[in-house]
Amino acid sequence: YLGTQSCKACHPGAYEVYMKTKHSHAWKTLQDKGKDCDVGCIACHSVGFEKPGGYCRLQDVKTYENVGCENCHGPGAGHAQNPGDRAAWSSKFVRNPPETTCVTCHNEEHSDQFNFETYRPRILGPGHGSLEAQAE
Repeated sequence: YLGTQSCKACHPGAYEVYMKTKHSHAWKTLQDKGKDCDVGCIACHSVGFEKPGGYCRLQDVKTYENVGCENCHGPGAGHAQNPGDRAAWSSKFVRNPPETTCVTCHNEEHSDQFNFETYRPRILGPGHGSLEAQAE
């Protein structure tokens, strides 16, 4: 895991769309509620918490704050180091995350109103998966 800032240089369009989403300030919602030390909340509000190649210590969170690219697309270190060599990428790295990725965090306990077909378009835009935006 690299953190979302590592994706910005090569994917500026996607990053711009991302910055307009609630995902881009998910860590602040924990801070505002005083839950930024609650290990039951951290994994859904940051990148790679307690995952292989991620981080485990709260003092390391700065690089991984917010719901970032790798929460949805998977660990990006191999992609960043070898962008043209898919064999070097993590097998968990995907272009179009399935609904099962979203419901890991957007589940009945934490997001009982979540509907994949309704919510997914809210995180898409030009340079970030929106077919309508790509056609314009």
